[in-house]
Amino acid sequence: MVTAKDDTELMLDCQAGDWSAFRILLERCEVRLINYIYRMVGDIDEAEDLFQETFLKVLENRTNYRPTAKFSTWLYTIARNLCLNWLKRQEISKRVVASAPQQPQVSESPSSSGDSPESEELEYKLKTAIRELPEKLHEALVLRFYADLSYKEISELMSAPIGTVNYWVQEAIKKLAARFGSGITPTG
Repeated sequence: MVTAKDDTELMLDCQAGDWSAFRILLERCEVRLINYIYRMVGDIDEAEDLFQETFLKVLENRTNYRPTAKFSTWLYTIARNLCLNWLKRQEISKRVVASAPQQPQVSESPSSSGDSPESEELEYKLKTAIRELPEKLHEALVLRFYADLSYKEISELMSAPIGTVNYWVQEAIKKLAARFGSGITPTG
């Protein structure tokens, strides 16, 4: 009976030059990683670009990979750093725009996916509220509920004790519950 290789084994195969292993890793991680990146940056086009950039970094740094931790931790560290850099650039851009003469702006609106307008509006408000959380709370919440990482993996990724990560996630949920009521739970 042949068993499927785990991500670490595939990455080691990739290091050895097996491009089919790289393709399998890319396909295996695509949906979850794009979802995570999207939840971090709030823009699907940017999320797809950052996903591609993440896997370019994986390819460029494949010889540096060491299987001392799970492959997903290494992968999400790369994606996280790219997201944080992108967010910093956005913040700098906002400051530059804010100092420029004011021009009319088009507001972001909820997507039209066939859901009821109330459902779309609630989803839009929730996404906005998540993006407005303090950075550590936002990131911990997104990693836990949208990237589906364990508290241990998030702890390694964010270089924080597991108890602190748990606190950040619980605080994020409390802040969202206070804003929307106790019936709100983050979902994909």
